[in-house]
Amino acid sequence: MVTHPDARRKGVLEQIARRAMQACGFLADFSTDVLRELEAVQQIDRVAKSPGIDLRHPLWVSIDNDDSLDLDQLTVAEVLTDTQVNRRAV
Repeated sequence: MVTHPDARRKGVLEQIARRAMQACGFLADFSTDVLRELEAVQQIDRVAKSPGIDLRHPLWVSIDNDDSLDLDQLTVAEVLTDTQVNRRAV
């Protein structure tokens, strides 16, 4: 079995993070209640038609770095008509 060269470092970092969390009073593991609740959550069907609104077309601004791989902090602004505002409020 071939082990990735960073696997050992990752394990060491996980141990450091776990100790730091515990030292600061945080729970390092999810409780059984949380894990049970997670099992009950239905998976999203990404193929099915969704009642959500497709917001891929508007221009957006990200406050992430240029090399960021996650775009979780986006800002979008657009002018909406009264009808659009009412439809999106539902």
